[in-house]
Amino acid sequence: MSVVTMAADLKAGTLGLASRSGQALDAGLMALVAANIAVADGVHALLRTQLTTGKALAAQVQASIDKARTDGFQAVAAAPGDYLPASRKTLIGACNTSIQIVAGTSEHLARTLQSGLDTVASRIRGGPAAGARTKPRKALPPPRAPTQRAMV
Repeated sequence: MSVVTMAADLKAGTLGLASRSGQALDAGLMALVAANIAVADGVHALLRTQLTTGKALAAQVQASIDKARTDGFQAVAAAPGDYLPASRKTLIGACNTSIQIVAGTSEHLARTLQSGLDTVASRIRGGPAAGARTKPRKALPPPRAPTQRAMV
């Protein structure tokens, strides 16, 4: 085996490896983008839930304060429990919704990252993406004969 043949074989293998590593990098970046979108959607849903709950609690507190003002100090002192906002159901509902959102987001994130990892691994091996239809791969072109300039 001559040095020229070995160099051509090495070059052909290197080109294939470079192509697969580029595909793996692209697949990894796409997986990270999908994971970022999943987390951003979850955070946005959690923020909406907390904001809605905060507004509801503020309205309940304001209604309780207005009731205490209209009834007077003596009525409030006689039965202070009657003037507490009825926010228990609101708080428990918000906590349950928040837990569901966080759990759903974490499951979606885990599925997204696992799928991305499978795709990256298959691209590195040179196979099709995980879950993708298998198509016949193009054969690599035969290595070109080195030119006089490349041997220098």
